[in-house]
Amino acid sequence: MSIDLMAKAWQLNLPATQKLALLAMCDWADRTGCSLHPSVAAVARRLSVSERHAQRILHQLIEDGWLQVV
Repeated sequence: MSIDLMAKAWQLNLPATQKLALLAMCDWADRTGCSLHPSVAAVARRLSVSERHAQRILHQLIEDGWLQVV
C-alpha cells in the first residue's frame, strides 16, 4: 500500500467512482506506485460495481493519464 500516493489521490478533483478506483489502485500498489495487478473482477468487487463498469472506470483513468499499462 502506498500511503503517499493515497494522500495525493485524495487531493485530486475526480468524479467519485474514478477517485475511489484510483484509491483502490494505490492500496494495491507498492511504495513506488508500481507492481499492481488486480483483476477487473477484484476492482469491481472493491468498488461495488459491475465488471463492465469497472472496465469503463479503469479505461477512463488510463485515458486521462492517471494509470499506465506497461
